[in-house]
Amino acid sequence: MSKTIVHEAGKEVRLALANAILREVATKEDLRGLRDELKTYMDAKVEGLEKRVSGVDQRVSDLAALVRVSLIAIVVTLASTILTPLILKLLGLL
Repeated sequence: MSKTIVHEAGKEVRLALANAILREVATKEDLRGLRDELKTYMDAKVEGLEKRVSGVDQRVSDLAALVRVSLIAIVVTLASTILTPLILKLLGLL
């Protein structure tokens, strides 16, 4: 009789343990929800990064244009500084 009681108690303990474990197991629906949340989070992060990269790209383009204009101005200044005296000398005005 005591073996039967111990056996029944063991069954109940195993059943209680199995039920407790099953409550902690993630279901497919839980995983699907987590996947959707993660996808939304990642999409938002990617969109934010794309905006930042686009902003940096625009700033680099603006800087490149400024450098080109500056180089043209430097070349024109050097050319006029060198060529003006030469032209005046050739014309006999200097």
